[in-house]
Amino acid sequence: MSDQMHGLGRRYAPDPRDAAFPLRALMPEAVAMRLPEKKWWIRHVPLDQGQHGTCVGHGSEAWMLAAPLTKSDPLTPPTAIDIYRGACTVDEWADNDSGDLDFGTSVRGAFKWLQAQGRVDAYHWATRVDDCADWLAGVDAAGKSVGGTLVIGVSWYDSMFTPDREGYIRISPTARVAGGHCVCLLGWSERRGAVYGLNSWGSTWGKRGRFWMEGETLQRLLNEQGEACAATEARPA
Repeated sequence: MSDQMHGLGRRYAPDPRDAAFPLRALMPEAVAMRLPEKKWWIRHVPLDQGQHGTCVGHGSEAWMLAAPLTKSDPLTPPTAIDIYRGACTVDEWADNDSGDLDFGTSVRGAFKWLQAQGRVDAYHWATRVDDCADWLAGVDAAGKSVGGTLVIGVSWYDSMFTPDREGYIRISPTARVAGGHCVCLLGWSERRGAVYGLNSWGSTWGKRGRFWMEGETLQRLLNEQGEACAATEARPA
């Protein structure tokens, strides 16, 4: 599949109020250790957004399908398109309020809509790889996982469309930003120093739709108007 057939769609919307909700606040003051490698279970085949700009909906859908959060009411779960269109109605722009699949939206819009639907409580943010790694693979003193999966919104370089033979996506020296993209991070490898993620370009992309990304690459992307987000699940009374 050519690069042109892969949809993007993440739009960036900074908000200084995010600093009041750091991801670190959801974890113990001191994470005892990180597991050598942790991959969170997900109960769905890789999603495919096609050429549309609905990556935020698909990344958030993957987050909801992954442990420890796997959609508390399976009878009426929101689809990736439901999340995307809902996010468009509450995000920072008016040009996408119709829910057109090509306009894109923000990660904040998705979690804001999920919160309004009563599916999550407060959503929290990270801009450091260390915080992401602790959330993905950290355990407390009793050996219990402290976190879960993450949704990231980052700039996507043209060299990142095609993973290498080992499944890594990288930023080449001559790469240019192609747009904004949103994916779900499912794990961390301490040995590799890399995050493990699920894209939304179907099972034929990468390693069954999945990829590795070195921590240094993720930190660069987080520094370049990137964000990582997770939330606590809203439990029914």
